[in-house]
Amino acid sequence: MANTVINHLPPSGWTDIARKSDMDHLAALMDARFVSVDTQISSLESRVTQGMWALAGLSVAMWGALFTLIATKL
Repeated sequence: MANTVINHLPPSGWTDIARKSDMDHLAALMDARFVSVDTQISSLESRVTQGMWALAGLSVAMWGALFTLIATKL
C-alpha cells in the first residue's frame, strides 16, 4: 500500500508536497491580506462618501447663487 502511494507522488520529491502547517500558514497570510483589503475599501468608501457630500454642498450653493442672481435681475 505504501509503495503504491509513493509511486503516485510527483517525481520532484517530498519537499514539493504541502503540509497542513503550510496550508495553515497560507490561510493566515490570506486572512491578513483580506483584512488589509477590507480596511482599504472602507477607507475609500468613506472618502467617496465625503466627496459626494462636498459635491452636493457645492451644487446647492451654486444653484442658490444662480437663483439669487436671476431673482435680483428680474
